[in-house]
Amino acid sequence: MVMTWLFESPVQVGLMGVALTLVLGVGWVQTGDRRLLFGTIAAALLGVALVGIERMVETDRETIELLLHRIAADVQSNDVERVIQHFHSSQTEALARARAEMPKYRFSQISVRQIHVIDVHAKNIPPVATCEFNVVAVGEYLEYPSERTVPRFVVLQLKMEDGTWKIADYMHDEPSRGFMERQER
Repeated sequence: MVMTWLFESPVQVGLMGVALTLVLGVGWVQTGDRRLLFGTIAAALLGVALVGIERMVETDRETIELLLHRIAADVQSNDVERVIQHFHSSQTEALARARAEMPKYRFSQISVRQIHVIDVHAKNIPPVATCEFNVVAVGEYLEYPSERTVPRFVVLQLKMEDGTWKIADYMHDEPSRGFMERQER
């Protein structure tokens, strides 16, 4: 996991490549030294190569971010069995809670808004991660059928199972809870 920051964003890699290329290019223009010309060309090629590699490498954080959107889409589908597939097999309590909670709602839209934290502990066996983010749900609580828009703060505990991130536990609350928890840190 060394240098995963390098693969988190093409902007970081691209800016480093452009900056190095510009510095060497300006040096070459001012001095005419052919070594700086070759350095400029090498820096440009290296920058392009690193951006290409960054696009091919998917970090745990990027995988988890995609998973959050996939889970939101599956919750939006109102298909309990599709949602249940995202749970870690050993987490029977969280799984039972989800099975009991899901049928109470009918969602027409779920969107992941701001992701505040994706904290990966890859050295744990199995690896674990914590995600804190906001969602906006549009749907109805079936006891009182009337469609509403409800913002929620969600915390997911994830655990790796067979090479895939799975939900170990979850919690959702008023969106202000996420703000208050970050203020306390």
